[in-house]
Amino acid sequence: MFPHPGLGGPSATKNLEKVIALGCHKCVACGGAGVLERDIQLGYIIIPISAIRDEGIVDVYRKYL
Repeated sequence: MFPHPGLGGPSATKNLEKVIALGCHKCVACGGAGVLERDIQLGYIIIPISAIRDEGIVDVYRKYL
């Protein structure tokens, strides 16, 4: 099963909970994002080493991480 993670934390959470309920034990999420660096061109693959969260769903699941 390869569900689209959705847009935003709540949508991704809904879809992740669905695949967990169907028996998934490991998950890899791929997505897109914008950048502020002009040197990074369209199509580049970026592997983030940190992130800034700005939504509330993580607080709900923090104790499970």
